[in-house]
Amino acid sequence: MCFFPQYQLLRRPPWRSVLYQWQTWLVLAVSLALLGLVPYVVFRMMTAFQNPPPHTSFKAAAVCFGLLTETLLMKCLASYFTGRYRQAEHSSFTVQPRKAECREAGPDPRRPAAAAGQSSSAAVGIRAGERKQGNVKASQREGLKP
Repeated sequence: MCFFPQYQLLRRPPWRSVLYQWQTWLVLAVSLALLGLVPYVVFRMMTAFQNPPPHTSFKAAAVCFGLLTETLLMKCLASYFTGRYRQAEHSSFTVQPRKAECREAGPDPRRPAAAAGQSSSAAVGIRAGERKQGNVKASQREGLKP
């Protein structure tokens, strides 16, 4: 008889699950394209007007727009990948049956000796209870005899 669990818990690396999803690569490609496009748009906004040249506050606003947009894109990207990674962590566990080798193994070496002896003492207690019941039935039969 085997005292080992009949099933085992296997864990795959969560980052592999994230990498194998096509949505991950799509979001990454779009985000990188936008991260590269924002500085180009800011540059074009600053150089689009030549006659008269844009005011200094317009240039400052364009730069602030670019920095804010880049920061928000990076935060959204980090948030997206963090959520995907957490989902992958939860689904990275798999339960599989153990191999048949366990059935031929002896008692569990991790199990304390007192717990191992408990099953034999429980069996002795059951046998003693059966004897008591037998004695009670015999005494009842004797009491019914005239």
